Amino acid sequence: MTRFHYGHGTALALVAAGPSFMLLLLVGQLLYDPNGTDLTELLALLPVLLIATVVGMVISLLPVLLGGLAMGYLGVLSVGARHPVLWAAAGAGLGALMGFAFDSARTSWLVLPFPLNGAICALIVRYGTRWSDDSV
Repeated sequence: MTRFHYGHGTALALVAAGPSFMLLLLVGQLLYDPNGTDLTELLALLPVLLIATVVGMVISLLPVLLGGLAMGYLGVLSVGARHPVLWAAAGAGLGALMGFAFDSARTSWLVLPFPLNGAICALIVRYGTRWSDDSV
């Protein structure tokens, strides 16, 4: 029977979830209002990334673990389900659900970082996931 291990990818995704979300928020803010942010405000965000790492680990623990488990199991059932594009789509879908849960307007620029971060984290988990019948 084929087995899979996704612990390495999960650990990497948990560490990256908070900082990547903060950076996506920053990019969204810069795209939304490029003249409203100066360099000193951006440099002040560097210590926030450390806090975001811890908070992001806590918030993303359940989605990363359950998403990695579900996609890893689907990869056991079908080799085609191991494709990174499917993992990114699943992560983006889960992230979009979370974004809509946190933003009631559903039109704000704050919704966009959720699916993007979900796709990033899913790809990181996929990078660290190995199946017993893999050739690599």
